[in-house]
Formats: sequence, structure tokens, C-alpha cells
Amino acid sequence: MENRRWIEAGCRLRRDLADLEGVQRLLFRHYGELVCHWQPALEGDANALHEVRKSLRRLRTVLRSFRARLKPTSARRLSRHLRKLDRDLGPARDLDVALEFLRDPGEVRSKTAAYLSRLQHARRKAQRAVRRRLGGAAFRALQSRIDPLLRVEIPALGAATSPTSLTRAAGEALLRQWRRARKLGRHRNSSDSTRLHRLRIALRRVRYLAEVFAPILGRPVEQLQRRADRFEHLIAEIRDTSGELARTSENEPSPPRAVRRRLRHRRDQARAALEEAWSNFENRKFCRDLKALLEAAD
Repeated sequence: MENRRWIEAGCRLRRDLADLEGVQRLLFRHYGELVCHWQPALEGDANALHEVRKSLRRLRTVLRSFRARLKPTSARRLSRHLRKLDRDLGPARDLDVALEFLRDPGEVRSKTAAYLSRLQHARRKAQRAVRRRLGGAAFRALQSRIDPLLRVEIPALGAATSPTSLTRAAGEALLRQWRRARKLGRHRNSSDSTRLHRLRIALRRVRYLAEVFAPILGRPVEQLQRRADRFEHLIAEIRDTSGELARTSENEPSPPRAVRRRLRHRRDQARAALEEAWSNFENRKFCRDLKALLEAAD
């Protein structure tokens, strides 16, 4: 915990920073968080694995949001490496989510116990893949990619090019991602899991950028972070419960009916709350004021 506070303090953003210095600080912050959780995840800590994946996604969000500025560097290759690592850790994390759901005291009944045992066995097998992906060689491979970018390439690029205000760059990056999320919002009621996943990712990126840039962009961006968080949570609930229902229907033996019933109930609850969250996210006055703020950021 002390290490994380030190990392956050050293990587704090300010309005007077140049864009590349801000990007460098964000990458250092999330790389530091990744390192803090790496070993516990390797040892089987489910929460640490979740934090590792969050750090990977946040690193990729920074690289993607500023990819034009970082084009002369190895940022794109690093992003591809992070994406593959995140995907390789996905199956273990999906099982952790399923196990967390089944460990609800209301669900652990005799008929559920056997199914829970099967998932725990699958999670132990998945941990072997986690150990392969997070072993010493994997960590050194990641380090060999990210260290030159942070310590050599970005400083050299900053020295060789005209600086841009971090505030302006942050406003432009958030505006682009917010527009994309609003466009993808038309898929919010889709039964296509791929479309829902694209919307979820776009909302996650909006939430993250709003979270880190709110201190330099202002209060409306804090409101955007909360609205995106609520909307993303519901999309995630719909997609995850739908996916779990599909997965359980393929398993033999089938899970208890109580499990499937509760999954459907959670999915239906999320669907019922979805339109209100979308209306809040798309509120005309809020959108108008936020657009003016982001376009004027400098």
C-alpha cells in the first residue's frame, strides 16, 4: 500500500505539464501498480489477478489514446504485447467472477456445492496458465519492452518535438473516446455479445480517462466518470450474466436451476435499469456543457 501511495504521488498530473510528460507519468503509475500485484497474482490471489488486468488495460488505454503522438516510438508493439497478456489471463479471471457469484451465501446449497467444486477444479487448472504468463521470463519480456519506452523513447521524443499542453491533449483524447462511446450506445440492447463488448470497452476507456484527467479538466469530467461508470457496470452485468448462462448451458452436468435463475434475475435487473443510465449519460445539457469544456481545454 505504501508503494502505491508513493507511485501515485510521484506520478500526479498537473495542468502545466507537457503532453508527453503527462503520458509518461500515467504509464509509470500503471506499470508500478502492475509490478505491485504481479507476484500475488502469480501465487493465485484472485484480487491481485484482477488488479493486474486493470493495470494492463489502463496502460493500453493510455497508449491507444495518445497513439498518434507516440507513433515514432515502440508504443504500438507494446500495446499488442499487453493485449495478448490480458487475453491470456482472461479465462482465470472469468472463473474467479463465477466463483464469487456462487460463493454468495444465498447460493451455496447442497445442489450448488458439486458445481462449485467443478469450477474450483477448473480454476486450479487455469492458474497453471497464469503462472506461465506471469513467470520470470514473462516479466523480463514485459520489462524489456516498457523500460526503453518510458526511460529513453518518450523523453527523446519530447526533446525532439514541440510540446503540447497536457490539458489540451487530455481534452482531445477524452472527447474522441466519449464520442465513440456515445455512437456505440446504440448497441446497448443488442443480443450480440461482440457489440456489447465493444460498448463496454469504450465506456471503460471513458471512465478511466475521466478519472485521471478530472483534476486538470474540471468538475464536469468527474460527473462524466460517474455516469460512464454506472452505464458500464450495467452493460458488464448484462454481458457477463448472459455469457455465464451460455457457458453453464454447455456444461455437463448442468448447474442447478437456482444458479441459472439467479443469473437471469441479475441480467433482467440490469436491463431494467439500463435506459435510465443511458438517459443520464446522454443528458442534453450535460453533453452540451461537457463538449464545450473539452473543446476549449488548453
